[in-house]
Amino acid sequence: MTAGGLLDLRPALRPGILVGPALTRGPAVVHLLKDPVTGVRMEVGAKEHFIITRLDGSRSLAEIGTEYAGHFGARLGDAQWQQMLRLLSTRQLLDGGRPVAVPPPEAAPRKAASGLLSGSTRMVADAPALMDRLHRATAFARRPAVLVPLLVLAAAVPVAVALRLGDLTDQTRRLSHQPVTLAAAGCVLWVSLGLHELAHGLVARAYGLRVGEIGLRRVWGVMTYLYCEVEDVQFLDRRGRQVAVAVAGAVANLLFLLPCWPVWALLPDSAQALPFLGGLLLLGTAMALLNLVPLPPLDGYKILGYALGTLRLATESRTFLTVAAAALRPARAGAPDARARLRRYPGRLRLVHGAFALCCAALALAVLAGAGLLCRAVLPESWEAWTFYLPLAVIAAAAALQLLGLRFAARRAAGTAPPAPAAAEPQPTQTTPPVRQSGTSPQQREKGDMKPQPRPAGTAIVLDGVSKRYGEVHALDNVSLTVGQGEFFGVLGPNGAGKTTLVEIVEGMRRADSGTVSVFGLSPWPRNTALLRRIGVQTQTSAFFTRLTAWEHLETVAALQGADRAAARHALDLVGLGGKERSRVDDLSGGQRQRLALATALVHQPDLIFLDEPTAALDPEARRSLWTVLRDLRGEGRTIVYTTHYLDEAEALCDRVAIVAAGRVVALDSPGALIRSMAAPARLLVPAGRITVEQARAVEGAERVLLEGGEVVIETRHPNKVLIDLAALVDIDAIQTRTATLEDAYLRLTATPPPAAADPADTAAPAVGTERSR
Repeated sequence: MTAGGLLDLRPALRPGILVGPALTRGPAVVHLLKDPVTGVRMEVGAKEHFIITRLDGSRSLAEIGTEYAGHFGARLGDAQWQQMLRLLSTRQLLDGGRPVAVPPPEAAPRKAASGLLSGSTRMVADAPALMDRLHRATAFARRPAVLVPLLVLAAAVPVAVALRLGDLTDQTRRLSHQPVTLAAAGCVLWVSLGLHELAHGLVARAYGLRVGEIGLRRVWGVMTYLYCEVEDVQFLDRRGRQVAVAVAGAVANLLFLLPCWPVWALLPDSAQALPFLGGLLLLGTAMALLNLVPLPPLDGYKILGYALGTLRLATESRTFLTVAAAALRPARAGAPDARARLRRYPGRLRLVHGAFALCCAALALAVLAGAGLLCRAVLPESWEAWTFYLPLAVIAAAAALQLLGLRFAARRAAGTAPPAPAAAEPQPTQTTPPVRQSGTSPQQREKGDMKPQPRPAGTAIVLDGVSKRYGEVHALDNVSLTVGQGEFFGVLGPNGAGKTTLVEIVEGMRRADSGTVSVFGLSPWPRNTALLRRIGVQTQTSAFFTRLTAWEHLETVAALQGADRAAARHALDLVGLGGKERSRVDDLSGGQRQRLALATALVHQPDLIFLDEPTAALDPEARRSLWTVLRDLRGEGRTIVYTTHYLDEAEALCDRVAIVAAGRVVALDSPGALIRSMAAPARLLVPAGRITVEQARAVEGAERVLLEGGEVVIETRHPNKVLIDLAALVDIDAIQTRTATLEDAYLRLTATPPPAAADPADTAAPAVGTERSR
């Protein structure tokens, strides 16, 4: 299709796709998208959101491009439109007139009880229907004439408690001496917790949201409580509505206590019910107010996050503190990168994240101290000897856990936090789904040196907006990613996707046209001999000193790298070639030569290793044997950048993988997270002679039944249940179970839809070129 023909298209987003308002995640502005068919949520940047919200079928791509150029100061080219539409079409976000199969309600993931002491149990079979009935029944309370007085009365409850705090505290102390009455008060408060959850669901339903599940959750066998799962609160277009959903539970708790106040106030001092009501009022109010404290996972934390328009406020605040602390250490190798990342945070976000961290620490100490004082005031005098020390012990334990959590967050942020795209960059940062920079934490261990030395956590590689062109071909287009020290990082993609160019730029063999590249805080271009000594490279077709033995070859390479003979011996033993040291390189088998190539890359004990198809042309046994070597290297704390076409290999070895297509990173996450994002059903395979297609379709939970190559294939999202039912029909040993793999995710992310059709979803995604790199 010509550029003019492409720009004349008027694609539309598929009806029902949810697009959320602007949120901040770290220094970046993101928008949430959700596919209601699969339930998959994704993040997009501000530029992608600008385009997606205009795909309504009434505007052509040329008209949208004109608006984009006026807003961002740069015009999108034909290649960028092709790439974006191809990805949108691949993820079935474009409306092509084709029906999209909606899974049945029972196919949705269900939280099952995980055990006798802990887990959850669904209490309502049809939670949305129940909420619809409650919504209609409480319609009168949503009128302003009723709602405003109720809110005023709810706000008056804490004021009344504060005015009568002395009397209520004394009565709560008396309640603690009456175990039966105290248990009754606990049951009443438990009921108020159920109303608390239902209030969240009712307010959400009033704003058009859906309640997914209502159930009972058990925690360690000592506590049970009701829960009400509300979906898509962050997709509400007004922050006030989001806050209202979160604050509804506390308001319901306070309104629940209103009938107790007149009864408590009218009872004489000698009434036996006075301690019960007084304790109920004090404890119930305290429970409602404590739930408004902005600490995760309380409602107050959600309220603050909604009000500020932030995503994962606590996690991003810890990341900000880590970046700020690293930026204050000029002597540290990663300090320049940390200072650059800190500058990406606007002043407002610096204030928000810094103030939240300080408030969390202060609130945690205040809540624990208040709990200790309350225990001292309420519990019997015989317990006062140890209740004085209990809050101190709890505070110390909480501080220790917070410190450990902060240090763990520092490792995650240093190893996986992505650099935000430059605000002035005119090209789209990424098209759906987002390039997610997290998922698995890199392993931070000791360096496997001749004498092991501790290795600090940090970033090994940082690419920010890297682009590379060869004439009219975009080999790399605005690539940004971060690789942490000690991480096994995979680079995947079809031939010509730009993998080799990407790796060669990081190695310092090529220079990027734009963007910045940092390896251990230093630029790899121009060639830096000090940096080269920290890098080891193993190419797919390695060259050797063929007339030398394996030992002589490694000894020569070690001398060229400035290492001693002991390093050559260590490298031979590391890759399992200790018994082949006197064999000439020409006489080694293919697998042994691959091991020798790996030893050549490791002989100078580098911190960063680049491996390009290290298991190519190896037999399965040799591949698995080499996997052991690679796992040992990762266990020593080496950073490994790994390119391969064996998707099972990447799934087994890599902490994270970047999937590159047409010069852009289309996905970046752990293999497991990429597989889960597909929401693909499991496949159960039964020999066709054991069961008929009609019998398979009759099995409850079977969503699709196919006949493929002499096998009856049953697709289901409940494999355990279907497997049990199938066992009654055929021998269970004849059934094979196959789940989604990284290869399935890779094919979906890199697939090119068929060209030329009347369907806009088909015509919107032509191939974007065949060669992007060497």
